[in-house]
Amino acid sequence: MSQHPSENEGNELDFDLIKWVTEYQGRRRRLLPPQFAENEIVAGPYPLDVNLLGAGYVPSFPNLDAIVVAPDGERTPAKGGYIHLAPGRYKIYYVDRQERYMTLPEVQAVTLDGANVLFSCGITFTVNNSMDVQNIRNPMDALFKVCEAALRHVIRTHKHDELIDEKPDRDDPDAASAIKIISDQQISDAVKLQVNMSEACRAFSLHNVNIIERKGHPRLLNVREEEAIQLRAGRKEIKQTEMKTKIAVTQKLLTTQQGTVTKQQADNEKIRRETLFAAEKLAVELEQLRQTPRFSHEENLKIIDARIEALKTLMQAQAMPGSSRSIEELRQLVERIITEMPNITEETTSPAPAKDKKGSEDDEFIEILIPKKKKK
Repeated sequence: MSQHPSENEGNELDFDLIKWVTEYQGRRRRLLPPQFAENEIVAGPYPLDVNLLGAGYVPSFPNLDAIVVAPDGERTPAKGGYIHLAPGRYKIYYVDRQERYMTLPEVQAVTLDGANVLFSCGITFTVNNSMDVQNIRNPMDALFKVCEAALRHVIRTHKHDELIDEKPDRDDPDAASAIKIISDQQISDAVKLQVNMSEACRAFSLHNVNIIERKGHPRLLNVREEEAIQLRAGRKEIKQTEMKTKIAVTQKLLTTQQGTVTKQQADNEKIRRETLFAAEKLAVELEQLRQTPRFSHEENLKIIDARIEALKTLMQAQAMPGSSRSIEELRQLVERIITEMPNITEETTSPAPAKDKKGSEDDEFIEILIPKKKKK
């Protein structure tokens, strides 16, 4: 049998009144936000009484999710305010949805090469499913254990020098390129991957893993430090030796260049002096050439005139009656005079007479000067 419309309206009015009264009484209580213990993201339980009318009030707080748990264990998410449930006593749990930063316990493990390495880390995370978190016993412990296991896996799968940036060859670019240091971002990515794959951590979102400190094996670090000191000293000595060698080579080069410059200057000075000497010599010879033709020509004319006068004297002496010289003696004397006379043709451009015709020319010249006597 269907209810009368007036009865339905009455029921709705009663429900609205009950809701209003329940929320009014709940807001008047003005409860403080729940306090979370250290390393906890779930607070509770807090009591919730649902009256015979099925009305209950769940206080709400910013960034907190409320979960109502029934006596039989059934869980119901609540947004806060009025809630309609079966009459009875319930429990309220609150889950923190804010982004939180927590410091993990120190993680220590043995590397591939047998060295102990310790990591100190912090994680930034949020809850992405409040129902799953509330259903896990010690959810933070589960998250921490997965992160620690991931960090140990990183340590065990790498060598000491890949995790600890304290190599003796740190300043050597060739050696530094041989071993690559695992970066903080690479470690963070490895841990986040393990958390995302873990069933126990599916209620969390891990945003970042902050590597606070990396500690290497003390004894190994001491050995590395001694090696680093020796290598730095060796590199310093090598650099000093190279610098000294470079300075010596530079000085030698400068000395060689200075010697070359000095030798070049001496050669240039020698060439300059030789050139000046040659120029002065040419100037003197030129002046002599300017003076010599005139001087030689005048002297030659005087000598020729003197020889001509001597020939005339000989002619006159031969013409005189009773001369004691024979024609042959006169001929020899004339040849000697002619031979000693200057060769005027050398002062001119005309070529000198050939040597083999000299005797015939001298004979003609003598015949002209001294005609032969006719025989009676």
